[in-house]
Amino acid sequence: MAGLADLTAAERASAGDRGRAALAAKIAAGRATLRQDYADMAEWERLAREAGLRLPMSWQPVTPAGMKRWLRRLGIPLRAYLAWNGAGLDGNETSARLADFARRNPDWSLRAWAGLVLEHRDLILRLEAAEARSEGRSRGEMAR
Repeated sequence: MAGLADLTAAERASAGDRGRAALAAKIAAGRATLRQDYADMAEWERLAREAGLRLPMSWQPVTPAGMKRWLRRLGIPLRAYLAWNGAGLDGNETSARLADFARRNPDWSLRAWAGLVLEHRDLILRLEAAEARSEGRSRGEMAR
């Protein structure tokens, strides 16, 4: 495969046109299939600004990879999110559990999901801290 430097100006322009067309199709598909109006969107945007974050674009669908990326950005351990979401920690593979949200909410965007998780971030982290303290006590009691 030829590198970018090996392409002629016309080939580079053509590749750029194809890339722009593919992105435009993705955006149109997302806007056509994903809900765009959420009562809490203004609050989610405010919280994101306060946290120094930009929420994902509204045309991006919820995917396990996107969810993992945003959990890392929000500083939320995957285990804490799964416990908060009620997904539990046994059974299916992690990506399948993350995909459960998308299956249950096919019209939600990654932007809305990230906003919802951001809104509940403090609670999720407090629950994780409480769970860690509880596990520490349990281990200590078991060691006696």
